[in-house]
Amino acid sequence: MSVDLKTQIRINTVLRSLPHLSKIIPPCNSQTTLHINQYHKGKIPPGREAEIAESTIYEVLIGTQLYREFTLQIQQLEDLVSRHPRYCTTEFGKRIIDSFHSRYSELEVYDALISHSFSPDPEPPIMPGAKSSKKADFKIAFEGTDIYVEVFTPRLPLDVEIIFEDKPQTGCYDPGRGIGNNTERFHPDEYKIILEYEHHFKVYEPQFDTPTIFVVDTTLVHSNTPGLFGAANWEDLFSRYPFPEYIIGILVYRRIYHKDNIVRNSQLYINPRFSGSGVIPAILSHLME
Repeated sequence: MSVDLKTQIRINTVLRSLPHLSKIIPPCNSQTTLHINQYHKGKIPPGREAEIAESTIYEVLIGTQLYREFTLQIQQLEDLVSRHPRYCTTEFGKRIIDSFHSRYSELEVYDALISHSFSPDPEPPIMPGAKSSKKADFKIAFEGTDIYVEVFTPRLPLDVEIIFEDKPQTGCYDPGRGIGNNTERFHPDEYKIILEYEHHFKVYEPQFDTPTIFVVDTTLVHSNTPGLFGAANWEDLFSRYPFPEYIIGILVYRRIYHKDNIVRNSQLYINPRFSGSGVIPAILSHLME
């Protein structure tokens, strides 16, 4: 679907006001894609593409003229890119175009690590020396101990999106239908973490046993209605799924948008099986605050 001239002008006007982002994000044109299919192997029902697909940064730029939350988020992204030259590149520009929300979370976590005096190594191989090793998001060092950091940004699964009313909105379910999940034992957000752990880390066990923490940005899936269809029970998850002893825990956070700023709410859930409790930096509990 081509982008009409009026929409192009709206997007490019905002983009030109952002000196660092405009260096790494090409101007919008008639062939620009506003949505990416987040379900690469799934099928989006006809007519639902704009609702279910992953937003690109161009759609978020449109949103700055409609919602204060998008304005604050884009302003923060411009600030983050300006402060971290590693991310002020056309390569990162391509990444944040294709997967805005996930890349934004990763940059936000990178900034938090820097702010807490860590020196994060982006995209370290999970199994150094192994051919075609999968990569984690970051690796940090604390008192001589390496710690891997993996960032997750859950989106609603396709089967949940489909049961929504006419115009689905994150965190606003149809109370007349309810939600299922892949195993009936796990909330969809929990199940995403399990699948990603099994895909990225479990395949290298037992050789890989470096302390690892999962950081989960729940901003997109947070519901303001407590108890509606249940919520992820991160603390109890460790009793329902046997994460190995090298997994430190799960740091869950979300952004809260106020009139003029963004604050974050976070909580660290420690894995009771973690074998190296003495090496957990206390600062990790407050990393995303």
